[in-house]
Amino acid sequence: MVTRPRQSGHGPCPTPLTARAPVPPTPLHAELHPGMAGGFALLGFGQPGLDVVLLEHLDSSLYVEEVSDVERYTEAFERLTASALSFDQSLSLIASKKEACT
Repeated sequence: MVTRPRQSGHGPCPTPLTARAPVPPTPLHAELHPGMAGGFALLGFGQPGLDVVLLEHLDSSLYVEEVSDVERYTEAFERLTASALSFDQSLSLIASKKEACT
């Protein structure tokens, strides 16, 4: 999610600009995880060997197609989602942040 500073001048409360996919938050006290190295998208096409990883940067993008590399990104995604907050925990965190901004 891309955020921008709050326009009213009442503090650094972010407001969402866009959200492309639901991503549960990872707590700040969580262990180091693969998502800290940068974002990536797993693109699955339903057949073995066809999945790819999309890496997007400011001025370029890269498709990773090598099966062993895609498997590493898949494992990284599984580790990242395992360390993320549950749905209920995510709602509570978002509600508490919203309350702090009002």
